[in-house]
Amino acid sequence: MISTLRRGLLLPLVAVLASAASAQTVLFSDGFENSLGQWIPSGLWNAEAATDACGALRAPFPEGTRGAYYGIDGVCNYDTVGAANAGALALATPVTIPATTPTAWLHFWQYVATESGVCQDGFDASFVDVSTNGGATWTNLAVNCFGDNEQAPEVWYPRSIDLSAFRGRSILVRFRFETQDGVLNAHFGWMVDDVEITAEPGTRGCAAFCPCSNTAPGAPTYGAVPRGCGHSFGAYGELAGDGTASVASDTLALHATALPPNAGAILLEALAASTPIPFGDGALCLIGILRRVAAHTASAGASTWPGPSDPPLSTALQAAVPPAGLSVTYQVYYRDVASHCTPATFNTTNSYRVVWSP
Repeated sequence: MISTLRRGLLLPLVAVLASAASAQTVLFSDGFENSLGQWIPSGLWNAEAATDACGALRAPFPEGTRGAYYGIDGVCNYDTVGAANAGALALATPVTIPATTPTAWLHFWQYVATESGVCQDGFDASFVDVSTNGGATWTNLAVNCFGDNEQAPEVWYPRSIDLSAFRGRSILVRFRFETQDGVLNAHFGWMVDDVEITAEPGTRGCAAFCPCSNTAPGAPTYGAVPRGCGHSFGAYGELAGDGTASVASDTLALHATALPPNAGAILLEALAASTPIPFGDGALCLIGILRRVAAHTASAGASTWPGPSDPPLSTALQAAVPPAGLSVTYQVYYRDVASHCTPATFNTTNSYRVVWSP
């Protein structure tokens, strides 16, 4: 199977990797270009521009020229001279997660530089919380921890947190920082940018079992990371979706992003998924008969199925859709000719499971 798939790939052109955002149904989006108008800040949270003293230290930002910063503007740390400090950046208006969406996610980028890199000591901690009652009470979703296979500090990193447990509810999210004490607080602090809450028609898998330890950052604190394994351009191929998986009204689109530029990419489908097995520089999570849906060139590292000349995705289904629905798992297999993790010259995105209705 591997040799057959490799013969079907197109040879890529080596170019500079271009970033591309995944396309899902966006329920909320804010890159802070209009300051903190959609948020209620407390403590040291403030809007920071790339031209400000502290913002210039972290430019370029992941999106636009502004971000939200927990720290003292112009000083570039959170040291309040011997006193502990804390603050939160909370959404001002609830966001409703559709009850019918298979999955929902909170995505954002962050830059963290604090006293502590270990969760156990509890100092200078940054949290992500959610509220389902308008902010009366909050539940913690995640804590930033560095050291247990987490991100290295002091770089911009993407974060994704599963919100599927809140389907059918209106939620607020907040970013909360607490020093716990007044010492060793002369570090940069926490900056957040490009916040999105999205809904998707499918569920992601096959994302945390990579050869050579080239797993995308985010586990274990933030749970399973919804991306594929790392490739030679320093990114992690991601497969997401939007639209409706219905044979009668097929608007489903699958989007592969963060691939090597101009890489040959094939969308594969199977009627069953398996536990991840090593496959090139990535992991294969399809089992049974693998059908090649279509091959594309990922211009600027991104591609969408169906493309302009492709038929709807429902036409490629391997079986008729029963009244109860048909579960289909997709995965993108792509070319990566540069030397990276293994001698192989190919990799994979995460898998993506969709339940088709008649």
